[in-house]
Amino acid sequence: MNLEKLQYFVDLVQSGNFTKTGAKNHVAQTSISQQIRSLENYFELQLIDRTLTPVVPTAAGVILRYTGFLAILVLNLRMFLIGVILLIQIFQL
Repeated sequence: MNLEKLQYFVDLVQSGNFTKTGAKNHVAQTSISQQIRSLENYFELQLIDRTLTPVVPTAAGVILRYTGFLAILVLNLRMFLIGVILLIQIFQL
């Protein structure tokens, strides 16, 4: 599993639509679908109910959405803090 797949999943749950998720991430809808299927295979769980429109997460998908969102948030915060530390070092603040 990688963060890109996790981001696609979080975006898909938010939008409820594979095409919109693909457009947001500048990739084809089929690629989003493949990446979500890959996540489902990785966890050996169905994460999205594809029979509904808009698509909705299963119970496992809801858990992954929130834990995935938090993981992405923490990593983005980490990158931000690294940037701040580098700026402090460069300008010796």
